[in-house]
Amino acid sequence: MFVLTLTLNVLENLEMDLYKKSPALFLSFAFSLTLLMGCGSSGPTEPITPVTGTVTLDGSPLAGVRVSFMSVVDEKTVDISHTAAGTTDESGAFTLSTTYSSKKHGGAVHGEHVVIVRVPSSYKGDNPPEIPAKYGNAEKSPLRFTVTDDEAANNFKIELTSGG
Repeated sequence: MFVLTLTLNVLENLEMDLYKKSPALFLSFAFSLTLLMGCGSSGPTEPITPVTGTVTLDGSPLAGVRVSFMSVVDEKTVDISHTAAGTTDESGAFTLSTTYSSKKHGGAVHGEHVVIVRVPSSYKGDNPPEIPAKYGNAEKSPLRFTVTDDEAANNFKIELTSGG
């Protein structure tokens, strides 16, 4: 906000003189200031806490599946801009990370999340697991977990069942 206010004030003061003397220089200056406005914090504005867990299907660990935690806005809406995701290892364990401005941050934002589990298109292996469709759809997934500032409480056991 400070950069935006500063930019507007500078442009108001310089606009007439600079524009009259050199329109190209004025446009270059205005473009540079606009770029600076986009160079703020690359981190999240909400707290992020590490999240880990395991995924099983009918009691067996699921390896190589994608786990996504999407922030719940209300009963029918999730915020995909706050999605945290991770891929399970051979033991079904995962660690989530959230991406902001092309940078990964370990964990997920605080609050309630709808969780989806699906086989990614980049799955490595001969026989991808058959995960029931409801677990891969944010609107139908029964999986909901709440991330808090207590790291110990953010270790979730996601237990899927193939029977409906």
